[in-house]
Amino acid sequence: MDFSGRLNAFPPSELLQWAQNERRTGSMVFRRSRRQKRVYFEAGAIVGCISDDPSDYFGQHLLLGGHLTEPQLIDALAYCVRSEKRLGQVLVEKGLMTADEVRAALRQQIIDSVCSLFLWHSGVFYWEADPPISEELQPRPVDVMSVVLEGTRWIDEVGRFRQIFPHDNVVLRRGPAWPGNSLPPLEARIVDGVDGEMTLSRLHWQVKGSYFRFLEAAYGLCLSEVLDLGKVGEPAESTSLELSVYDLLLEQAVAEQNKKVSSDPLLPLASIERLRPFWVREPTEEELEKLPEELQQLAGTFDGSQPLRRLLRTKEGIDLARWDYVVEHLRKANLALLPSSPETLVTGDRKSWWRRVFEG
Repeated sequence: MDFSGRLNAFPPSELLQWAQNERRTGSMVFRRSRRQKRVYFEAGAIVGCISDDPSDYFGQHLLLGGHLTEPQLIDALAYCVRSEKRLGQVLVEKGLMTADEVRAALRQQIIDSVCSLFLWHSGVFYWEADPPISEELQPRPVDVMSVVLEGTRWIDEVGRFRQIFPHDNVVLRRGPAWPGNSLPPLEARIVDGVDGEMTLSRLHWQVKGSYFRFLEAAYGLCLSEVLDLGKVGEPAESTSLELSVYDLLLEQAVAEQNKKVSSDPLLPLASIERLRPFWVREPTEEELEKLPEELQQLAGTFDGSQPLRRLLRTKEGIDLARWDYVVEHLRKANLALLPSSPETLVTGDRKSWWRRVFEG
């Protein structure tokens, strides 16, 4: 780590241009609260971006971009685990996309993920001289200046969107032109989620995908009168916790595995749906209050009594919002997946095996 600091002192545009001007090979890691993005460079050009935010996943990008249907994505992801292959390669093998289509989609997903950094108002960063990621279907390198220009445009556009949506505690309702005609997948999902009570922040949690693209689509739907502005609440306080550089250094000493996070970090439910989630570290009341009511209820079921299959599947398929919540807490080691109910896993000293493992 030879270069680190705060984003309010070094904005993303300057950091990206520094890597370009120095023709650096390695990765610039951006951290905000519990989210991390790692932008990879080769000789100063952007060649990849890995994020632990479910909204940035390649599968979500393909789904909302209309490249795949949800059943196709779930089937492809299940095959990824069985074959130990990357999502892009599997999509080509199954004939769902051509190699050129996968490269183009991956390149756009990289650009969107990096541009979203321009909307971060706080956080920390550091540079690591690790090798670029390896992909079977590597897209063409992305020119830094084109990303800087696009990211700057995003900042200006969000300012325009905020003329209608002053903040995310705004409720949308159906407009005179609802439900619209032949809407693209992202717009269709937004329209389906509008119930006259859900705020923008909760709606994005449900829809997923790039926050900018979500806001852009919602803005367009309001202009076309498919949707309309409902009630405007008080600005919600930010839940983002800014890290200190000291905390970052300390965390790096014990979290080196974050470097190796997969660029397709969606784990198919099919491989673990018989296991039972159990809280190792239960969420606090404050953390629960920040969740939508549906996820608060879901969190209350993680007692090892029910399999994931029963908790996450609906008649329409997997509930993606619930699934993302499970994945998030599995990564944080807050959840354990038990092979059977807790009562059958108690040892002779009345102390459960998973508690002994996690408590060391």
